[in-house]
Amino acid sequence: MALTPAVWEGRTRIAREVPYRVLAPSGRSPRDGWPAVIALHGYGWDGTRFTPVIRRRFGKVPWVWIVPRGPWRVFEAPGAVGYAWLVGSREDPDHEGMKGTEALLRQAVAGTGRRLHLDRKRVALLGFSQGAFVAGVAALRGPGAWRAAAVLGGYINPLMVPGGLIRSRGACLAFFHARQDTDVPLERAKRSVRTLAEAGIPAALKTFPGGHKLSPAMAAAAREFLLEALR
Repeated sequence: MALTPAVWEGRTRIAREVPYRVLAPSGRSPRDGWPAVIALHGYGWDGTRFTPVIRRRFGKVPWVWIVPRGPWRVFEAPGAVGYAWLVGSREDPDHEGMKGTEALLRQAVAGTGRRLHLDRKRVALLGFSQGAFVAGVAALRGPGAWRAAAVLGGYINPLMVPGGLIRSRGACLAFFHARQDTDVPLERAKRSVRTLAEAGIPAALKTFPGGHKLSPAMAAAAREFLLEALR
């Protein structure tokens, strides 16, 4: 199933306007509407740069992609501006930023739903690097809101879940990580999986050769996970 070449852009507001891009499959939507996957870029990227990576790595998919941009400008390089989802640290989690990002995700789904026939019960999250952190935490904070979260090259911090992980049971997460990743060491993903298991939340971990990048093999495994989750 091919994606249509047309890409539109919308905007949603939290403390500021944040753009998002939408890529829709060609053809008539299923009777219950298209499932959707929100793809969250890594620290210092944006939706415009992440979109071609998604296209190239995932190929034809039977869902709508929603690709937002992080709300916070973190640096400017020659010819590019970098954005982030959160601005806190591991010791000082950015709870307010996470609330804003969750609102951004919900509003992007609502805005897309006004133009496309979406199945709101089948929306999943996928993120890479800092986007993976946000995807995993969002799934744990709202286990009824998202069908699943694919955490690529990332980890989770249980301190970001108000009330503790006991409220996260029912969340569906899977981790995909490169074994030679030095930016986000594999041990962080392993620790996340152990922490979730101790809270009664099973999560798979698949590892791949290479460093901190979204490899074809990692994308293929995440694609199969999302196909099953959105079935």
